[in-house]
Amino acid sequence: MDTDLPFTGVPNGPPIDPRTLGLGLLNQIELEYLACAPIVCVERAWSALYRLGVRGRAVNGRDHLDALAAEPVVFFPGARFELAKFVPGNPSTPAAIIPARDEFADVVDIAAWGLERGELALWRGAVPALGLENVARPQIDGPLIAHESVLSWLRADREGVFIIDAARAARWLDGVTLGVMDHEFGRRLREELTVTPQIVAPREKRRRAA
Repeated sequence: MDTDLPFTGVPNGPPIDPRTLGLGLLNQIELEYLACAPIVCVERAWSALYRLGVRGRAVNGRDHLDALAAEPVVFFPGARFELAKFVPGNPSTPAAIIPARDEFADVVDIAAWGLERGELALWRGAVPALGLENVARPQIDGPLIAHESVLSWLRADREGVFIIDAARAARWLDGVTLGVMDHEFGRRLREELTVTPQIVAPREKRRRAA
């Protein structure tokens, strides 16, 4: 990965002033996110995602604070990470940086998804799931899909949720019908949650499991 790029928003360019983007006052999370390189400008990272089927809106997001970025990070125990620039001297790994939103769709954290081994960690541990903003949206077309992996969630254009911490996510999911693509995953998810939401799997999956 091109870890020598200055993470200034535009490779080899000056730092971005958020005010020129019409963003107004930003919180620390948003500022650090904008300081990361857009993943479309880091060819190795972008190509890796493309080969995995992560394309289009999954990469570009829904607005100016939603596109995937790229940054070398240092993973720590407990599913946490630090941006490598803040802990020099530690072995780093290339990662896709994903804005993590709360139920109001505000960016309250960033997640790092390792492009070499697929590990996921949060910077500040502020959210129990990725896609939390989708929980409050009316599910017109069916249940809220709970994805078994980050990759599955990204391939679905970040629709649905990827649950990081089931115990913490439970209060947001109380009363929500979750859809899963695999019966066994649905069983494990039901056991991990401290509430008992309705969880449905495709009919053919349920028949095979029976």
